[in-house]
Amino acid sequence: MLPTSSKERAAALAAAARRRAGSSNAHVSPLRARLGAALPSSSLATFCAACVAWYLASALSSNTSKALLSSPRVRLADGSKLPPPFPYPVSLTLVQFVFVHIFCALACSSTVMARVPGIGRPLGKLQAPTLGRVKEMSVLSFFNALGHALSSLAISRVPVSTVHTIKALTPLFTVLSFRVLFSVSYPMRTYAALAPLTLGVMMACTGMAFSPDDLLGLSAALASTLVFVANNIFSKKVLSKGGSRGDGEKSDKYSVLYYSSGISVIIMLPFALYTDVPRMLAASAPSLLEASLQRQVDATRSAPHVLWGLLVNGVVHFAQNVLAFSVLALVSPVTYSIAGLCKRIFVIVVAIVWFGQKVSFLQCTGIVLTFVGLYMYNDAKTRSSNAAIDAKIRRDDRSSLPTTRADLLEGSITLPRQFHAVSSSQQLGHAYTSSSAVPPSSARGTSSAWAAPGGGFDAHREGKSSFARPAVLPFDPRVSLPSPPPSGSNSEDGVDTRHRD
Repeated sequence: MLPTSSKERAAALAAAARRRAGSSNAHVSPLRARLGAALPSSSLATFCAACVAWYLASALSSNTSKALLSSPRVRLADGSKLPPPFPYPVSLTLVQFVFVHIFCALACSSTVMARVPGIGRPLGKLQAPTLGRVKEMSVLSFFNALGHALSSLAISRVPVSTVHTIKALTPLFTVLSFRVLFSVSYPMRTYAALAPLTLGVMMACTGMAFSPDDLLGLSAALASTLVFVANNIFSKKVLSKGGSRGDGEKSDKYSVLYYSSGISVIIMLPFALYTDVPRMLAASAPSLLEASLQRQVDATRSAPHVLWGLLVNGVVHFAQNVLAFSVLALVSPVTYSIAGLCKRIFVIVVAIVWFGQKVSFLQCTGIVLTFVGLYMYNDAKTRSSNAAIDAKIRRDDRSSLPTTRADLLEGSITLPRQFHAVSSSQQLGHAYTSSSAVPPSSARGTSSAWAAPGGGFDAHREGKSSFARPAVLPFDPRVSLPSPPPSGSNSEDGVDTRHRD
């Protein structure tokens, strides 16, 4: 007799799956099976390798920018500081966008990549953007360029660890912006997570002297955080209303980086010409007083040294952007946010070690408290997202279940996901026969309609005692439903049992 309830069908299907798995793995040795279980899967290994590369590229990008924009730790004979190798934050941001634009073009060039050993083909395809996407990308590129320029200015004045700690306030400004501007309410656990986050950032900034350079760096880091928050708000609230106004083709990561970096170059070029070029020209003609110190300065400000630093910074900045897209493509957004949290911790620790920064106990406690708040915020956001998904599933299941026999016979409704599968009789390999295939006792003598796998209705309803042998036809949803459940929470048929409160 065929199983009638969803529990019986699930048990029968699980038993059949175990038998198939046992027969397919019979030839695998126990030692090989144990080794396969102990070693990480290929997808996990790929994710871990991508995260390590992403972390390294991010740390190198931030620290090489700091090395170019700030004075080195080596001092002159009189105790004064050496000038920075490349004290032009706007121009450094421009150079980073230029490298991203050029490397994206090279990565998508079949001619260039065909000559690269081990690859032989382009890594992506540059898609022709539509006018709507260009307009949207122009606004996003403006926020992106302004935020990166302010980040470079902040890194040139204060330590990298301080800049990244201040950027950890992004959830605070995001929640406040959506609450004030759009009247979005959040669970209490989200607001509770903001308390250790804010307190940790305040504690991390206690060791600063608050000199004019420190104040400028802190203001630039805070302004950069606000710009990126505005970018997120624009992406979620403005672009989501218009949807995809292009041709419906999914954008490639290289296309996004190529066009956004190109627009950012156009935006940044006038600012670099106005702010940095006059300073570069003035620095190229040192006075007689500075000439006596030129020999000591040449070691850190020589053209090959600066060009090498710019090249390394541009390459790792491009790698950081590409690897961020790659990690996001491997996992869910929730896992990506947790990986981004670990990346920020990694960058801060590497920056402290790289530059030999002295961190007090209070600052260290503040940094730890900041990341505790970030973890609590990510956890609260994940819980809220899961609750919203569960609520939507419950609404969909209640609205899609059949309520009358007419709905079931007409087949004009959309069944829930639980019933979007092949019928149990077809999966188990059973078929009705004229001698043994009779409807189950739960279906006989009732007003519910029983459907044979062939699509014909139960002949028992017409007083006949047997069925004709059915042909193998596509799945008929009526076979999976022996009788219409009275409500959307019938646990016997497996509906909504996983999402009950």
